[in-house]
Amino acid sequence: MNNALSFDIEEYFHAEVFSGVVRREEWSALESRVARTTELLLELLDEAATAATFFVLGWVAERQRGLIRRIAEGGHELACHGYGHQMITRLSRSEFASDVERAKGLIEETAGVGVVGYRAPTFSVVRETLWSLDVLADQGFQYDSSIFPIVHDRYGIPDAPRFPHRRTTPSGAEMAEFPMSTVARGRWRIPPFAPTAPPPPPCSHGRSSRRRTSTCRRRASSPRKPPRPIRRTPRRWPASPSCDWPKAITTARARRPSRRSRASPRMRAR
Repeated sequence: MNNALSFDIEEYFHAEVFSGVVRREEWSALESRVARTTELLLELLDEAATAATFFVLGWVAERQRGLIRRIAEGGHELACHGYGHQMITRLSRSEFASDVERAKGLIEETAGVGVVGYRAPTFSVVRETLWSLDVLADQGFQYDSSIFPIVHDRYGIPDAPRFPHRRTTPSGAEMAEFPMSTVARGRWRIPPFAPTAPPPPPCSHGRSSRRRTSTCRRRASSPRKPPRPIRRTPRRWPASPSCDWPKAITTARARRPSRRSRASPRMRAR
């Protein structure tokens, strides 16, 4: 295997960045977008004749059974992403075992295929939660893809191997590990896709900073133009009485810059 392509199938409000502003009991009342975006992925993969691994959240599998079957029928691998998108660091061993067992059973029952792979929500297999690999081995999983070999405030084992390897669990079981991709830059390891990296500061001394500076100078030296009328379009946030959506979106954009408008054309071009 030279390359592997995988996707986490979850709703936008399942992201950890929203955990403090969206209550779990409100999930069912929010607009679902996972089917639409996943169908787009399936279309792109079909055009490229490429198979991928889909780490499906049990909560999604329970509500989007037709989507799960379409993923399997497309020749893709179905794997487990847990049920309730809770970081393992917040679960006891028994709670984690119940969460994984429930999600695995839902996916297998829906698609009629075995599930042997797992990825933890928010890559939360860290040093303190390596015991979770024993739970996975006990439930029949053959590989894990949760360890991120980087320094991060929420997850990561910085000195973990960067490439696929076999890992011995705390109880002595064997588990294949497919770590998330990183690029080595000296002593640093950098995720090539910057999953939750903040954008560069506006005063950074890079090419983009110089370009912004020269643009500002040109605007300052050009003749002043009469101001244009400003037309504002109010944002239509999903209905959730207790959720401060503007604050949540601002936080999410700071940690995960959106490049959605450019993603699909670039994927098709390749």
